[in-house]
Amino acid sequence: MRRGLLAWSEVEVPPAVLDSRVARLQGAMAEAGLDAVLVYTSFPRPAGVSFLTHFVPYWSQGLLAVFPDGEPVLLVSLSKRVANWIEETSKVSEIVCTPAIGRGAATLIAGRAPGAKRIGVVELSRLPGGIGQPLQAGLASATLEDASDLFRRIRHPADAAETALSSRAAAIAGDALDGLAQANPANTGAAIELLEAACRQAGAEDVLILIAPDLTRAAALQRLEGVAPLGSRYGIRLSVAYKGHWVRLQRSFAAACATDGAILDGIETWVAEALPRLRDGSKGLSGLTENGSAPGELKPAAIVAEACIGCAPLTELSAMPAGAVVNVSISLTDSSGGWWLAGGPVLLADRPGQPARALTPG
Repeated sequence: MRRGLLAWSEVEVPPAVLDSRVARLQGAMAEAGLDAVLVYTSFPRPAGVSFLTHFVPYWSQGLLAVFPDGEPVLLVSLSKRVANWIEETSKVSEIVCTPAIGRGAATLIAGRAPGAKRIGVVELSRLPGGIGQPLQAGLASATLEDASDLFRRIRHPADAAETALSSRAAAIAGDALDGLAQANPANTGAAIELLEAACRQAGAEDVLILIAPDLTRAAALQRLEGVAPLGSRYGIRLSVAYKGHWVRLQRSFAAACATDGAILDGIETWVAEALPRLRDGSKGLSGLTENGSAPGELKPAAIVAEACIGCAPLTELSAMPAGAVVNVSISLTDSSGGWWLAGGPVLLADRPGQPARALTPG
């Protein structure tokens, strides 16, 4: 269950922005000949529905129905007591509270689109059987089709609202990591406490912290429940959500050691120069190491790019969508076998060959 405040600011996310996103999807539906598109939402997979309506669930699950015209309809397995809260935090024309989401969606589609033959479902293969089976049974004459590629195409480029909210999330995460460096905690418990408090107080609605306690030995990031001492060099991957928009920052920290401090400064400079070299499409991640090597004897060992392309907040990319907010995580190795972590979010250009823009300050 989420613990942060979920609220809709119409200044940060104007209703017209949500309308334009829905209209973009409806245009793609018309081209594809779909009678409706369904988007699943749940605690771990809220991103598709929040992109279209701003709705982010604290818990439970739901299904958003988008028709060729008009506003979307949200079906949720929540009691009617929360309907007012959903209306305050999202933009939908109707809220259907029902424990039988699949059957309810079939009834809704039969009423709104009589004779519907083709129903698109974003990430159809991941639709829970308890929803998918009664949905298909209730629409015996219709075919359920995977609409993941269709949704991915309309999801980018990022609009001004998404860019601003992602930048705000990046600032929250960056400030929290800066504060951690100043505090110099002795163990993982203290580090988690500092990061969680800083992010929550700044308005983050969700925070995920992974720690590599000793980068001189291993780069494996873990979600630690107990308390472990931090080594002379450790790594943090901090993922933060703000108004439904996720960013991920990765950073290395070192105790009072002049050599390690100089390397960290060099990595920070290299990343600041390398991230704008990212190119969409044909260049992909190779743009990071183009015309610029890592500092000293460090070598990039792994570079991962993630973005929101469906229901999950962040998904590893096989291709770089033009104009997308992309989170880049970089692991580097040194000659002693030690590890260093770096990375953050960037906004890719919406035209081939143009530089990306880092969303982290500095």
